[in-house]
Amino acid sequence: MLTPPQIEFIGIEDTFVEAMTLLWTKLFLLLAIFYMVKADEKSRKGTEFGCFNSSHKMNLNKDLKINATSVLKCRHTIQVPICWGRCDTWDIPDFQWNHSVCSYGRKTLKKVKLLDCDPNHPDPFMYLYVADTCECKLCKGIGCNYLHT
Repeated sequence: MLTPPQIEFIGIEDTFVEAMTLLWTKLFLLLAIFYMVKADEKSRKGTEFGCFNSSHKMNLNKDLKINATSVLKCRHTIQVPICWGRCDTWDIPDFQWNHSVCSYGRKTLKKVKLLDCDPNHPDPFMYLYVADTCECKLCKGIGCNYLHT
């Protein structure tokens, strides 16, 4: 005698458990991938896109020529905050296009006293702009030389 094949019915509870297991597995994998990408980004410091504030050593020089043979020297080396980085763009590289460049968001004019100066130097001070914040901005005109003014 032939016996009919056994048909197994899956209950609603079993389907729900399988769906939740699949959902949690996908969520775990997604978080693992996200963590690996973030860890890889940290290992490639300096290669990411963005505009950042960084400290830079700057040599200042304000020598004063008195005559053909006499110069009053005035110098100093300082650390200043500058902007550096790369801004994401899809533009064709051409000087006539307005490209996005890393520049000051906000800047401050600082007065700096040069410490290595001749005692007879009349003005041992210099003024320079320092970056308070940095951001990607469009380069205006035919060049970016005057973007900061």
